[in-house]
Amino acid sequence: MTPIEAIADRELGIEIYLSHPSLFVTQNLSNILPEWSAQTAWVILILQQSQFALNQLHSEVEIEKNRLRNQFMNFSLAVVKALGERDFCSDIFDPMTGDPVLSRRGSMTHDDVAVVKALLNFPTTDDRCSALIHPRWQTAVYPGVLITSATPTTIEPILRQREFDEFKTSPQPFCYQERGKNILNLSLTS
Repeated sequence: MTPIEAIADRELGIEIYLSHPSLFVTQNLSNILPEWSAQTAWVILILQQSQFALNQLHSEVEIEKNRLRNQFMNFSLAVVKALGERDFCSDIFDPMTGDPVLSRRGSMTHDDVAVVKALLNFPTTDDRCSALIHPRWQTAVYPGVLITSATPTTIEPILRQREFDEFKTSPQPFCYQERGKNILNLSLTS
């Protein structure tokens, strides 16, 4: 499936694609997001260029994955907040666990690599931990996925208005608070 829109900032090494969910996600949405009540869904695929090939097992690679995860989470939370202010249902999938960040975990987890492979037709490695092979970045690519009930006409201006601020500065540890409790706190050293 060809994405309907690609938003890219080549200087920052960011690509964002809007698409309908993959067939697997569509068929298993109630198992992945049991509280999802929206009739329609769009996915926002965010690809970040890494400083290292992510299919390698080194401490520097793990630090880089945490940095990219923090950037993704901070950017995504801002996007979800903006969509929520317009009354759209949205959630973020944690790239590390495949669990939804803002909803109750379902009986299945989300696989960002599999979704990007299915929607963008990127090949993957056959390593212990499957990695995407990006046409330009090769395995130096970190995927992240959001899901929303908003349409592309609503999503695209919000993405463009964000101006990738979260990617331009050193990412702060991501911390989401609900009712005064830290339910997710990611740091660069964890």
